[in-house]
Amino acid sequence: MFLPCYIFQEQVQNTDDAIKLLPYCKGVKHFVCWISPESVDTRLADVITVMRPKRLVARLTNLLGTLQPNFSLPFFDNVTHLEITDPTEWTTWSGIHRLPRLSHILFHVEANFTAVAATSDAVQVVNDLLFHCKTLQVCVISHDDMDSALNALELIDDVRLVFILTPDDIALDWHSFVKGKPDTWVYAEEAVVRQRQIGRVKACPVYTEYVSCGRISYGNGRVTDWD
Repeated sequence: MFLPCYIFQEQVQNTDDAIKLLPYCKGVKHFVCWISPESVDTRLADVITVMRPKRLVARLTNLLGTLQPNFSLPFFDNVTHLEITDPTEWTTWSGIHRLPRLSHILFHVEANFTAVAATSDAVQVVNDLLFHCKTLQVCVISHDDMDSALNALELIDDVRLVFILTPDDIALDWHSFVKGKPDTWVYAEEAVVRQRQIGRVKACPVYTEYVSCGRISYGNGRVTDWD
């Protein structure tokens, strides 16, 4: 069953609207929730308890109303694909590896990352996840190629670790998924296969109209050969 819950601040004018909607989203499989810091409300954590999404894109500190998410919550029981949009908070978290079905995860590293987060903490989180999460197939670092934290992260020796350039339009993945076209996860899976053969694949835009990223040309959905 696919029942998207796609929340933008401009579409849901206040958190009360989201709180009224989410209890009816028990069957949602792909849950994308972008809520600004101004919309944080601890009541959200209560209303999402009925949900068991498989694919989750969210700023967890806002959705769960806490700086330290509890990854043992039943809400996470079925999550296989997790994109964490918290820009730096994830570097202080523990327990992500406890997600029983996690196979794909994406972290964001923004331009001012090292100004507000410890690079060593980020490396520790990613290393621990790759080591302890036995179900993990892909770990993606999305970045703008402007932060020195990447130097340390790129030293992690694991073929499942994939680097991509953050797209200008964060809604592209959503549109590709619902249209049945290749998305970031498809690219990352292809990159892992490639890295098993030749080593680390250089980060590139997943979505571009003209540039072929490895085997998949994501601008038009065509599948091409690796360069």
